[in-house]
Amino acid sequence: MFSLQKNIFITPAKISILDMVRLKIDMLSKAHDVLCRALRVDYARGSLETPTRVLNVHQEGKILIRRDINRVAEIYLQFSFERLEAMFNDFKKQEMFARRLRMLVSRYSRQNMVVVIPSIEDRPSRAPSMSPKDVGCYIADLVCFPDVDLVTTPIFYRVNEEFIPQIVDGFLEATGVFKNKIAFALPEASMECKRTMLNLYQGYLDKNDNLLINFICMDYNGSNPISKHVDHNLLLRLVKAMEIEYGSEVVIYGINVKYSKIGRKYEKITARDLLAPYLGVDIIGPNHRRPIIAKEVAETLHKVHFYEKKVLDTNRYLYVNLRVQVEEQRNPRLDKLFMISRKSISKKEFEALLNAYNAVEYLAELHNVKKLIKEKGSLYDYVTRKEGLLQDGIARKRMDVIIKSMIRRERQIDEYLK
Repeated sequence: MFSLQKNIFITPAKISILDMVRLKIDMLSKAHDVLCRALRVDYARGSLETPTRVLNVHQEGKILIRRDINRVAEIYLQFSFERLEAMFNDFKKQEMFARRLRMLVSRYSRQNMVVVIPSIEDRPSRAPSMSPKDVGCYIADLVCFPDVDLVTTPIFYRVNEEFIPQIVDGFLEATGVFKNKIAFALPEASMECKRTMLNLYQGYLDKNDNLLINFICMDYNGSNPISKHVDHNLLLRLVKAMEIEYGSEVVIYGINVKYSKIGRKYEKITARDLLAPYLGVDIIGPNHRRPIIAKEVAETLHKVHFYEKKVLDTNRYLYVNLRVQVEEQRNPRLDKLFMISRKSISKKEFEALLNAYNAVEYLAELHNVKKLIKEKGSLYDYVTRKEGLLQDGIARKRMDVIIKSMIRRERQIDEYLK
C-alpha cells in the first residue's frame, strides 16, 4: 500500500479502502506558505481542533485540568522488561497499575481525547525473559483500557532492535480483540526496523478492525522536527502517500517533542519545538525522555537554581532562563513564578508549575497560529520575523528546505491527479 523508502511510492491496496478504520477529520483551513493546517478531529465524546499541544497528565494535569484549553490528554506509560516481568508475576502490582490507569482515564476523559502511549525503555544488552511477542501481547492487555480513545503502537528507547518487530507483532495481534482505536507510531530506530514495523501494521489492516489509517505518530526522542529534519521529511512524504491512497487527511502526532537536548548550556535558545506546526505536525506532545548524562554533569545540574530553568517567550520564539526573562519581559504570571522559584519548594513541584506555565503560553500561541490560518494570513512572514528564528540560521534554512520541498511536491501531485 505505502512504503517507507527514500522515494515513497504507492502499491495497490489489499482491502477495500471503505472497510478501513479512520477518525472523522475535516480540513477547516490550510496555510498557503507553510505546512500548517487547521483540522477538526472527531472522536467518541467530542472533537478537537489542530494545531494543538498535548496536556501532560503526569506533570501539568492537576494544574491545568480545569482549564477549557485542553483537548488531548496524553498518558505516557514507561515500561522496562524488568517492570513488565514483575507485574506479570505479581497480581497485586498489576492491579495497582490498572487502578492508577483507571483513575487517570476517568479524570481526563470528560473533556479530552485520551491518548495512551506505551514506551519500552531498557538497556540494549538486556533481553526479556518472556518471548518478545508475549511482551507485546502483555502490553496490549495492560494499556487497552475502556474509555481510552486512542492507543499507539509501542515506542522504544535503548531497546535492542532485534526484539522490536516481534514486540510490535504481539501487540498488534493482541489489540484485535479490543475496541480502542490503534495508531501507528514510528519509533526512534533504524530505517530497516521502521520499515519492518510499517509492513507489520499494513499486514494487520485486514485482520484488525480498529487500526487507524489517518492518524500517525512519530517519536522525536526529546528533539524536534528541525533537529531531526531528515526523519521528519521522510514522515511527511509517507503521510502524503497515505493521504493520496486513502483520500483522507492524516493527522501527525509528535511524541517527545522538545526545543533542544542541550538547552541548559544557554541563557536563551530558539523554541524549535514551537516551529513544529509550521512543518506539518498537528498535535505536539511534550517530552518525557531524559538524556543520558555523566554522573559529574548530573551532580552539577542538581545545583542549578530554579530561576535558571527555561520559560517560553512566544513573542520572540525563545526559551529563556527564568531570571533573565523576568528582567526583560515582565508579566504578573512570570513574576509569581519567579517568586516561587526563590522559596522552599521541591524540584518536582516547581517543574510542574514551570511546565504548566509553558503549556499555557504554548497553547495561547497555537491559538494565534490557528487564527492566522483561518484568516489566510502569511504564517511564513509571521514566524520568520521572530527573534528566535532570526538568530538561528540553521533552523531557518532547514525549515525553508522542508516547506519548499513539500509545497513543490504537493503541486506536482495536484498536476498529476488533474
